[in-house]
Amino acid sequence: MQYETPLQAYRDIRPLLRSIGKQLGRGRKADVCVYDPYYCQGTVQRHLAALGFNDVINEKRDFYKDVAEGATPVHDVLVTNPPYSGDHKKRLLRFLFAQQQQQQQQQQQYQLAGSQDHQQQQQVGTAR
Repeated sequence: MQYETPLQAYRDIRPLLRSIGKQLGRGRKADVCVYDPYYCQGTVQRHLAALGFNDVINEKRDFYKDVAEGATPVHDVLVTNPPYSGDHKKRLLRFLFAQQQQQQQQQQQYQLAGSQDHQQQQQVGTAR
């Protein structure tokens, strides 16, 4: 038996998705790309579209194979109701933690590069 997430659950997170859109500097809620890696019957796309979120990735693919191959789609936010059987929750959390660590490392590299640029600009300014 397959269990689809009800529309009300998506209504409940609509403010969060809107907030994410604002944080990303997106003008409209439809500009937020939502990814649900666990395909059931595609209801997630219909529910989110009914709420104005049209950029939804929910395809009948092997999520774990995509993770192993580094082929997960580019997205702004992952929203899912994972299967409760097996080790799906543990594997999903492992993926999410790895994504978070990768983003933190990228932010640190960006901040380091920005601070190095600032130091170089100061050195050029004092050398004149």
